[in-house]
Amino acid sequence: LGRPDVQNVLSKLKSYIAERILEDGESKHFVFDPESKNEIAENYYGVYLAKKVGLELTEPKKFASYVVTFQNFDKSSNGFGGFFTSSARNLVTPESSAHAAISLHLLGGSIPEVERYLIHYAQSTW
Repeated sequence: LGRPDVQNVLSKLKSYIAERILEDGESKHFVFDPESKNEIAENYYGVYLAKKVGLELTEPKKFASYVVTFQNFDKSSNGFGGFFTSSARNLVTPESSAHAAISLHLLGGSIPEVERYLIHYAQSTW
């Protein structure tokens, strides 16, 4: 990893990822494809790659705040407690819920309310 060519690639990747951070008020998130139908996965990959290339995510609570907005709090729905794939809020999947949970973990936080509802979703799904 210490070779100059590898360091050059990592540096370019780090810059590319940093340029994809969007801040909108109280939250930050990654946008790689503005037409993405799976925003929660897109954001997960941004968080994951940022950690892998050593990009410091300043204000991790703002990134976590974005993720939490995807959680389904409708107790009457089958996906209650899980996470929607996109801001259209029409599909909750185990994959989107895992992406959200791992993103929150990578961001260094534990949010008890989020975890409680996510556990409910996992128990009712699997």
